[in-house]
Amino acid sequence: MSSIELKNVSCSYDGGKTYALKNIDMSMDKEGRYSLLGPSGCGKTTLLKIIAGILEYEGEVFFNGENMRDVPIEERDIAMVFQSPVVYPMTVYDNLIFPIRRKNSSMKEKEKKVQEIADLLGLGSILKAQAHKLGPAEMQTVALGRSLIKDAKILLLDEPLTSIEAEKRLILRTKIKRIQEEEQKIFIYVTHDQTEALTLSDKIAVMDDGRIVQFDTKERIYDRPAHLFVGYFMGSPGMNILEGKVKAGRMHFRDFELPIPPEYKEYLAKHGEFKLGMRPENFIFSKTEKKDFFLFNCIDIQEKGEGVRVLYLKSKDGYNELKAVGTFADIKAGEKVWVHFPIEELRVYDKKSEQIVA
Repeated sequence: MSSIELKNVSCSYDGGKTYALKNIDMSMDKEGRYSLLGPSGCGKTTLLKIIAGILEYEGEVFFNGENMRDVPIEERDIAMVFQSPVVYPMTVYDNLIFPIRRKNSSMKEKEKKVQEIADLLGLGSILKAQAHKLGPAEMQTVALGRSLIKDAKILLLDEPLTSIEAEKRLILRTKIKRIQEEEQKIFIYVTHDQTEALTLSDKIAVMDDGRIVQFDTKERIYDRPAHLFVGYFMGSPGMNILEGKVKAGRMHFRDFELPIPPEYKEYLAKHGEFKLGMRPENFIFSKTEKKDFFLFNCIDIQEKGEGVRVLYLKSKDGYNELKAVGTFADIKAGEKVWVHFPIEELRVYDKKSEQIVA
């Protein structure tokens, strides 16, 4: 079993004046699929390079309990795939066999390994082609194969699909997912694309401004964001965020009010102000007035394709705005609708820290 542990890891590029990473604590305690997800400049690639042994850092990094402080990159049992495809000016076959040429095994065994990787990645028909003359998707597939053939316990992927066109990106993403399911390794995937993170990961570390805001299963990352940044960043569109106050044992939002969910009663009894988060797909709609439904005006509609639409809504007096995602075939822009907030889908956040309350 492989494991990676980071303890209080920080990194500065200017001698401590500013920090690209700040006090990172993170544990990947078994083989599996992990993503570092966040906007550009949040520290994802910096963290990946520290794990690889490319950058200097403060704190400690452990592989299987061993401190990596003085262990060079070539001794870390890792393989890495970069954002831009890196291949040698030789055939695909020669690119694939190159990392294992010096291994203490027979040529027949090496050729068998090349064929296995080629079959896995669909490269069998182009083994004689010059790798550096292929298209970006094929070159990146070769780079992935060259990393896999090393049989390293840890595979680091730094936004490997960014420069690849959408259709081929989907094909290569599918190949990577199949590899992840078949290979007993730690896969760490850096991306700014939430779809890739959700597709290729079991656990996701959402990063912002050099910190890990939440590291959790992809289900909890989406369903129960620990911080409003996570709620807003994950989703298309992201979580709705409303500012509220507690009045007479209920949550007030100026022109409508909601009951307090039982799990938040203790916190809201002590705090008069809060922020409420709710996913756009969790609302319930009615074209007619109903009990516990609130009047909103549909001010705009965006078509997302395949019948899915985004409704842009304003509350009856215009104090609150919402986005809702669904089919909503019978709702038109300019119409009035009544909206229900299922109590089990409400998430309450501290107004100042923006951390989830419970």
